[in-house]
Amino acid sequence: MKRLRDYPFGLLAVAATLLLVLAYPVLSQQQPEAAVLALTQAVSAEPLLGGTISYQISVGNNGSDPVTDKGYNLTISDTLPAGLTFLSASIQPTFTSNQPDGSTRLLWDNISDLEVTEELVIEVTAGIDDALTLADSFTNSVSARLNTAPDNSGLWLEESSDLATGLQTIDIEVQAHQSTANEQATGAGEYDDNA
Repeated sequence: MKRLRDYPFGLLAVAATLLLVLAYPVLSQQQPEAAVLALTQAVSAEPLLGGTISYQISVGNNGSDPVTDKGYNLTISDTLPAGLTFLSASIQPTFTSNQPDGSTRLLWDNISDLEVTEELVIEVTAGIDDALTLADSFTNSVSARLNTAPDNSGLWLEESSDLATGLQTIDIEVQAHQSTANEQATGAGEYDDNA
């Protein structure tokens, strides 16, 4: 009587069958891919003392499958730091509240669903308090969340971003202009002691 070990390929076939039977429930329950939430923010190039500052908040869905990767019920929160006063936004916030620490919280609740590759951009403008100095730096904190199901029964995808900024005292823009041949020939700009 031959044993199973006398048939090396038989032993291999039994092991492969056993592995397939055990792995099938795990393989068949894999979740589909979900939306990929992307969050970035940028600040205006020259925030000046006593002037205004603008933040651009961009939230996108970087998923790849238009059927399974749609994101629902986008909510964005922006906390303007102490020393900034909210003036306006390209999309009006659902709620605006002053916090005990002097910061201002802006909330856009359930403002949009995001299709694959779709992006939502909000521009927020704030006044800069005259009491701030060049030594002060401040951080704008933004978070965004998106659900994978329209009734919020899916996964919540969340991202956050902090952006630190400093101030400038004056706005200086320098442009060099080449002298013309006429100015060079007449000596324009030279010292004239008769003046």
